[in-house]
Amino acid sequence: MEPEQALYAYLTSHADVAAVLGDRIFPAPAPEDAALPLAAYFRVSTNPVRSQTNDAKLAMVRIQFTVRAEDYGTVKQGLAALRKALDGFRGNMAGLEVGAVFCENERDEFGYQARLPAGTIDILMWYREV
Repeated sequence: MEPEQALYAYLTSHADVAAVLGDRIFPAPAPEDAALPLAAYFRVSTNPVRSQTNDAKLAMVRIQFTVRAEDYGTVKQGLAALRKALDGFRGNMAGLEVGAVFCENERDEFGYQARLPAGTIDILMWYREV
């Protein structure tokens, strides 16, 4: 299972995230006609862990989430829900063995085309490749 699939399954079933975003979590770009608020994500990078025997089977992936909403307060609620659900997570995430998740680089943005407030948060996820 890919990290994005595990994240989607986990986040759409997490009560705090569902309370703000429902199941409106999309691979970027989100559909233009999607209801707000929503989150879109994309993989920024993947860094495999190397070993001399090539048996580490570990990787660290950076995934960026962008939350869009009609108002700034809802953007902040969405980011807070993602942070609460993900920061410090370790264990089984929808079938993916996750060593650790850390949230970083949270920032405000503004959707110039849609003229809507937005915010982004990056996560670093250490996981075991299969």
